Amino acid sequence: MGGLRREDFSLFEDGKSQQIAFFEAHNSGVTANLKLAPLPPLPPNTYMNAPTGYDDLPLNIILYDLLNTSVEQMPYGHTEVTKFLRNKPRGSRFAVFVLGNRLELLQGITDDERTLLAVMSRKEVRARPSVAYQASQEGHETSQQLSESGLVPPTSQGMLDRMQHLESVADKFLLEQRVNKTLEAFNQISEFVSGLPGRKNLIWLSGSFPINIFPGKDVTDPFGTSVNFGPQIRQTVERFTVGRIAVYPVDVRGLMVNAIYGASNNGIYRSPESFNAQHRQFEEELAAEHDTMEKIANDSGGHAFYDTNGLHQAISIGTEDGANYYTIAYSPTNKNFNGGVRWVRVALSRKGLHLAYRHSYVASDETTVPQSLRNVDLVNVAMRHGGPLFHDLVFEVHLAPKGLPEPATDIQIKELAKFPAFAAQNKWDEVKLQRYAVYYSLLRKSLTFAVSKSGNREDELEFLFTAFAEDGNTTIAEHTSAEEMYSLIDASRVRSGTLRAHQEIFVPVNATFLRFAVHDLVGNRWGSMEIRLPLTPEREVSASESTH
Repeated sequence: MGGLRREDFSLFEDGKSQQIAFFEAHNSGVTANLKLAPLPPLPPNTYMNAPTGYDDLPLNIILYDLLNTSVEQMPYGHTEVTKFLRNKPRGSRFAVFVLGNRLELLQGITDDERTLLAVMSRKEVRARPSVAYQASQEGHETSQQLSESGLVPPTSQGMLDRMQHLESVADKFLLEQRVNKTLEAFNQISEFVSGLPGRKNLIWLSGSFPINIFPGKDVTDPFGTSVNFGPQIRQTVERFTVGRIAVYPVDVRGLMVNAIYGASNNGIYRSPESFNAQHRQFEEELAAEHDTMEKIANDSGGHAFYDTNGLHQAISIGTEDGANYYTIAYSPTNKNFNGGVRWVRVALSRKGLHLAYRHSYVASDETTVPQSLRNVDLVNVAMRHGGPLFHDLVFEVHLAPKGLPEPATDIQIKELAKFPAFAAQNKWDEVKLQRYAVYYSLLRKSLTFAVSKSGNREDELEFLFTAFAEDGNTTIAEHTSAEEMYSLIDASRVRSGTLRAHQEIFVPVNATFLRFAVHDLVGNRWGSMEIRLPLTPEREVSASESTH
């Protein structure tokens, strides 16, 4: 709801009133109605990091979770995501991750609907079985089948108990695998958006939501299957808090019906107790998963969606909800940052409204917070594969390949071996590099100048580029200092209002993305852009055309 003011809110920490130090309303409708003048067509292989008008909207991350989803549920989830992307809110920006045996970035931040739809047709998002999920759902019902068959005499109950214990241990192991991989994925996503301003919405599309297993029916060891993920969850929560990430869990199973009532159920229940136990187990597990979804959403300021067949509408609501919000900040009166949990309550003077916000945080001393969460490395943020572009410094790049790819030299091999894409490379005979000429153009008026001791106005710039392989690993990176670049700058053009610079780079042929950045050191402003390879072949100019 819009139109609320600072005085409408009251803020409490551990029951004690806090003074609101900062208040800001965010309205996606205002941003979406902005209309920037369209850019003139650029020549082939020429790129510009011009602002889009939507840079103030939150970043949306779609996590397409195949690890925790059955193969049968995947096609429906895929259809609903595609349906949403075809009609996504104007200007809304998305990145797409898929979680299988590992987390993969399929598409970096973009507001281009066609690009996002193309991602959903890639093989990485097609239905494929998750070994950990399938194993946790199948093959551990032997003791139950034997018990219900009536073939095992009462004197063998001890054997059934031991068999059930082994099954519970196996279930615990498989659950631990899934939860650890899911939490690791969350941490990687928080790293992806770390250092970026504003709110981020994580839309988690999954067919199950791993939870702690509470004491079960294993009579041999009732608490043996109880798994404590406290330390890992605490770290993830802290990362989400610092990164301002709100989670929107979406259950892709849609409206759930107990499987024992399904036509495909061929189970035999030899007693009402057996049938009721199976029914009760389904209801308890489903309620626990819904509780998990609600807790994750409520604790992060998001919203959970389940028991609905309109998944594309749920994603749309989550996106719209996450783009219209209020930012409230305060300085706690309790200055004892001892690592304990602080509980936050926000109240409204207006009645009948529901508030979604982060209900707690870990009051860690700055010295105990991981370095990666305390300090923002702007070089890393600006050069992050798939990250949003920086527009503080607008610049243009023209790329021109020179000649054919050539084998890497000994010096180049020594340099390439430093980067992840070649960390395990043993044979270098087939490694080739393509030479590119890079032409930069910047408006002189966009730069910040410092006055030197001699009274001259001087700027300081640095130029960076990184090449990434399809899997996101870095293949090569270079940082050209201002002093090195000055020798390449066309000084005659600076006086005319345009600063032009030229350099040549060598890029491994397995690179599929190039990311460039320019840093104005005096004003500490950044511009960045990311280009997909291969380049568009340029039309050759005929001899007759070149004479005109």
